[in-house]
Amino acid sequence: MGLPGEFLRESNRLLSCGEDRFYTCGGCGFVRRGVYRCDLLPCGRCAARRSERLRSLWTPAVERVPPRHGYRWALLTLTIRRTDSLRACVDRILTAWRLLRTRIVRRYKTDKRHFGGFASVEVAGAVHLHALVHMPFVPQAWLSKVWKQLTRDSFVVDVRQIHGGTRVAAAYVTKYVVKTVDPALGVRVWLAVRGRQIHRAFGVCVGLVEKPARPPCHCRLCGGVDWQPTAAFFSLYALAKGARPVVASAYG
Repeated sequence: MGLPGEFLRESNRLLSCGEDRFYTCGGCGFVRRGVYRCDLLPCGRCAARRSERLRSLWTPAVERVPPRHGYRWALLTLTIRRTDSLRACVDRILTAWRLLRTRIVRRYKTDKRHFGGFASVEVAGAVHLHALVHMPFVPQAWLSKVWKQLTRDSFVVDVRQIHGGTRVAAAYVTKYVVKTVDPALGVRVWLAVRGRQIHRAFGVCVGLVEKPARPPCHCRLCGGVDWQPTAAFFSLYALAKGARPVVASAYG
C-alpha cells in the first residue's frame, strides 16, 4: 500500500529544510536568497526556533495574568500509560487534561478571570503533558486520584510551585518543544500529532496571547514586498548582485 500524498509532501518539506531558495521581486526583478524552514515537529533544525517563538508569545501573556490572593503559578506534569498507538495516547491525554481542568474548576471554585495557563504535549516513546497553570493550591494526592479516574490506568502526576519567576516557568514548559525527535520515531510522531494542537493556551491566557505581525521583507532596490519563488539557475545572478540571506518560512 502506497504512502498518503500528504505524508509524501511533508517528507519533502522535511528533507528540504535548510536549503537555499531564491525569490524575485515583482517590482524590479531583484533576486534575494532565502533559507527554507519546514517548521515540522520531527525537524531538529526548526525545534529551537519553534521553542523560542512559543516562549516569546507565552512569557508576556503569563506576566499579564492579574494576580489574586491564594493563586499561584504551578508546573504540572501528567503521564499516561502507553497502551494504544501514539495517536490514541495523544487523544486520550488531551481529553483527560480538558476534563481535569473542569474538575479543578468545579472542586475549587476557581475564578475564570484568574485560572488559566499553557500546556505542551511531549511525544516520544511515551506521552507526557507539561502545563504551566495559574490556580489555587491543589493537593497532589487529589490530582493523582482524579487523573487515575479519568485515564483509568495512569496516576503519575507531578506538581511543583514555581521558584525563579514566570520567565523561568515559561522556559521550563517550552524546553520540551526543542527536544529532537528520534529519527526512528519521526514518522510515528508525525502521524500521532497530525491535526492535533499539542501546544496551546487555556483559560484566561487564551485572550492574553498577542501574536505579533510578521514584518514584511522589503526589496532593497525598489522597496517592494511582492516576492515570487525563482528557479535555482538564478543563483549566480543573485550572488553577483550581493544577495543577502533572509529566512523564508514554509507558512509564509
